[in-house]
Amino acid sequence: MPHNNIAEKILPITLLLIMSITGCHNQKTHGIIDRSPSETIHTPTLRKKSSSNIRSAKYYFQLGKQKMENKQYETSNFYLKKLIDQFPNSPLVSETQTYLTHNNEILSEIKDMLGRIKRYQETGRYEESNRFIDFLSTKHPYPDLIEKIREIKQENLVRQGLITLKILEWDWSDREYSFEYQRRNTITKGKVKNISNTSLAGIEVAAIIYDQKRHIISRKVLPLADAILLPNQICNFEIVDNRYANTDYVEVEFRTRNGLVIPLK
Repeated sequence: MPHNNIAEKILPITLLLIMSITGCHNQKTHGIIDRSPSETIHTPTLRKKSSSNIRSAKYYFQLGKQKMENKQYETSNFYLKKLIDQFPNSPLVSETQTYLTHNNEILSEIKDMLGRIKRYQETGRYEESNRFIDFLSTKHPYPDLIEKIREIKQENLVRQGLITLKILEWDWSDREYSFEYQRRNTITKGKVKNISNTSLAGIEVAAIIYDQKRHIISRKVLPLADAILLPNQICNFEIVDNRYANTDYVEVEFRTRNGLVIPLK
């Protein structure tokens, strides 16, 4: 009998141990996905940030150098300064500072020469001003500067009387009905010819409306349709303005972008 009592006590303990080792079949263990072998398990993948959104020291250096080689010195300085500000410990800083010094020396020289060009222009020494313009455009032929000094030279030529336009035909009317504007307008239109020996750029045409007392009622200015007017080239123009009850007559004038009136022949 004592043996039977021992067996009765041991049996429940053994069963408990077996259950604790194997676990209950209907209980899910945390951290284990309960899927059948035939099912595919999809796990999310981490996406890397696009490298195009990352601005590195090398990125700014390459842009700064490229702009410098293209003679865009102000833009080059912008990128080079970005590099130094954002990556002060980069090994590229030393070479970047060398490029900045190079750019600034050129910009300083350009500023000095532009100052001379303007002083010569203001004192009526147009030929000397033009000589400096030609020298500067040859030495530093980058787009922004070329455009700036081209305008100065064109004004010099106008003041020297070397630029002239000829109106071939023109007329105005304040009785034409405009379907676009749904009202009557003052319309001025005609043809103009460049009879100068040089190409002209950025020329504007103005229609000036006067009343009976020769007071200006309106002045409307538009750029010519052709951005560049070659020697002997003819260009059409048309200006649409409001209709005014007290309009007496209209005048037409041509001028540079800075408002310098070009003589007509």
